[in-house]
Amino acid sequence: MNKEQIGGAVFRRFAATSREIIDGRSGSLPMCVRVSEFALAETLVTQQDYQAVMGENPSHYPGPRRPVENVTWYEALRYCNARSIAEGLDPCYDLATGVCDLSRVGFRLPTEAEWRIAAGELSTDTFTSERAHIGQASTTDAAGLMRRAEEVGTADVGSYPPNEHGLYDLAGNVWEWCYDLYSEEKDIPRPTCTDPVGPSRGLNRVVCGGSFVSAPAIFLARNYHGQRSLGPDQRSRFTGFRLCVSGPRLAEEITYGRADEPEEEFLARYDCDPEAPSGREDLPSQLVGDSGNSIESPAEWEARREALCRQWRERLGIPPEPEQAPQVHTVLSEETETYRGRVVFLEWPDGIRIKLYVALPHRAPARPLPTVVVHSYDVDAPMGRNLGGTHYRPPSDLKNFGEVMVRAGFAAVVVQFFFTGAESLEESMVNLRLHHPEANGLGRLVWDIGRVVDYLATQPEVDAERIGLIGHCAGGIATLFDVAFERRIKAAVACGPAVSVGYSNYADYWYLGEEVCREIDKGSDLQQVLSLTAPRPLLLNLVKGNPIQESWKFVNAAREVYALYGRERYLSFIYDLTKERSAVTAWAVERMRDWLCRFL
Repeated sequence: MNKEQIGGAVFRRFAATSREIIDGRSGSLPMCVRVSEFALAETLVTQQDYQAVMGENPSHYPGPRRPVENVTWYEALRYCNARSIAEGLDPCYDLATGVCDLSRVGFRLPTEAEWRIAAGELSTDTFTSERAHIGQASTTDAAGLMRRAEEVGTADVGSYPPNEHGLYDLAGNVWEWCYDLYSEEKDIPRPTCTDPVGPSRGLNRVVCGGSFVSAPAIFLARNYHGQRSLGPDQRSRFTGFRLCVSGPRLAEEITYGRADEPEEEFLARYDCDPEAPSGREDLPSQLVGDSGNSIESPAEWEARREALCRQWRERLGIPPEPEQAPQVHTVLSEETETYRGRVVFLEWPDGIRIKLYVALPHRAPARPLPTVVVHSYDVDAPMGRNLGGTHYRPPSDLKNFGEVMVRAGFAAVVVQFFFTGAESLEESMVNLRLHHPEANGLGRLVWDIGRVVDYLATQPEVDAERIGLIGHCAGGIATLFDVAFERRIKAAVACGPAVSVGYSNYADYWYLGEEVCREIDKGSDLQQVLSLTAPRPLLLNLVKGNPIQESWKFVNAAREVYALYGRERYLSFIYDLTKERSAVTAWAVERMRDWLCRFL
């Protein structure tokens, strides 16, 4: 650990690091938090330190080497700025707003993430009277508690052994102000999970470390874990602070996709089911032209692809592209702790409209963002919030794909299925056929995604060259077709799709309908649709109802097309035998998220 003098204080420097946490919102999804280099003072700010800069000593327990306490959060900020100026450093705080510029090399309060890295594991081994100036073990001896408060008080800084990083009093003596706003929701990272500074809204500020009256059992309790809060204008005889200094900042970037990992190692985590058979059994090869010629190059496949696209577009009855741009109506704008969101309707003169929820992460970089489109029953469940729609699910249900991706630094756009935007499925189909008599449900879903991509291409926050797609259940089926016919989608994840007409209710009119299902050659089935996605990355999350012994032949058949581009493994799958058809596990969500991060 590097030890150095900065101004008149001794600091310990910490290298940039990362740690994995379990997302507190879902309760099960692994996430990575990155913290830039920083330096933390060996000791708390003393009363003589504070007196020298501010000309006063507000402490309740006087002593020049005792920690200053009885200061508000705002007074701690003013001290940091005043000392920075006095020692020729850049002041970090805008005192009118309390906002800290972490890129400035001046004195400031640590973030909670920095404080926890420096403190290490606070356990029964570290929170003892031999190692820290803490309270009594008894929680029934009120007289003893008052004696400590009235007679013992604080101790001189550095009176107890340092921790493994050479820092004193991180447990006990006085609580320490941190920069972050406080939230009871623990371990909910905010984009981009680089140098997190807590929630964007709140009333109190975080304090960490405990005081000389803190009882070990309570301090170490699960719902306590060394962190509490105070209003920023509150003074407490039990709370002081220590100084922190920034080091070089890490780049604001997506951290979940393991972008630096070799591709072979990354892909090895996918399609690794030892029971997966090889070959395509009786399915015909797609690498045969209409005249029986063998297709051996990407150029030859592109010609074949165009013919297949025309055939399937006719089957789906995909409506023609509109002649004019839609009217855009924003009906709700909001801010959460993680992102800025808005509900938008795209409307055309014939009465067709598409409902969207657009979420943009706070602290996003200035450049346009990669964007993930989520095709779903309504906008609520994918954002893990009740937005007044028809299909809200709690975030623990692990289907909040939009929220997961916006936390990873993406823009997320949730698109409501057209058939859940009217009274019912039946009424939705009547309305569709009144305007487009040849269209079936999947044709309209493909049309909708095309219009959404048109809209996104006009948004300055969106990188139109990095648009991905994900859908679950009906959204998984829609994703197979959306990505096949909308080539502006660069990568996709289909969660729980049926890869064969015989595996699901494709005959229902909100999908293909009976007539189209009868027309489909059972010898080729949906392998043609899978093949149309090549060579773009497509991940299938196969669940019960799509047995691997049956589904694998369709994957193998389509992979022959991917192989023309040298990207056979870009069509891949994951399979969780433990879950029912509608379930999603944290294991699967992590891999689906990483797939989109990798390829976008």
